Amino acid sequence: MTVLFADLRDSTTLAESMPSEEVVLFLNDYVRAMARAVFAHDGMLDKFLGDGLMAIFRVLDHDDDGAVAAEQMRDELQTVNALRGGTPIRFGVGVNTGTVVLGSIGIARRSDFTAVGDTVNTAARLQEPTKEFGEEIVPSAGTVEWLPSEGFRLRKLGNAPIRGRREAVELYTVGD
Repeated sequence: MTVLFADLRDSTTLAESMPSEEVVLFLNDYVRAMARAVFAHDGMLDKFLGDGLMAIFRVLDHDDDGAVAAEQMRDELQTVNALRGGTPIRFGVGVNTGTVVLGSIGIARRSDFTAVGDTVNTAARLQEPTKEFGEEIVPSAGTVEWLPSEGFRLRKLGNAPIRGRREAVELYTVGD
């Protein structure tokens, strides 16, 4: 499966500069736009994480992929920014493909159906190199293997250490 984590950049500064009610309205517009992109590519919206989200793709043998959805998410964010005005908000998206375990995690009174495993952890950590490389979308080589061979713009960033992993991960970026 493919796992995607998206995180809003500079959200603390945003929250400090806006009334709380406006922050809530903006975040709802943002997550609604991001969810549109996830659902358009047959993704499962796993959870909202404050100003971020986790989504899973290739569930039930659907062919759409998180990196393709991430491109639409970038377009959706541009639309949110245009409607909002002011300084554009940025995000970072990490995408990784591999084996996951799906199941309920929690206790009897409160549990979540989610994906766990190294693939998920690596996807979450791939948001960090988006800052380092100045890129919005960073898929791993494992994700790139599943992408359409035509009409998809990729650029190799190289191998990079990922916090918590012993081995470096081969990273790419999507777009120009």
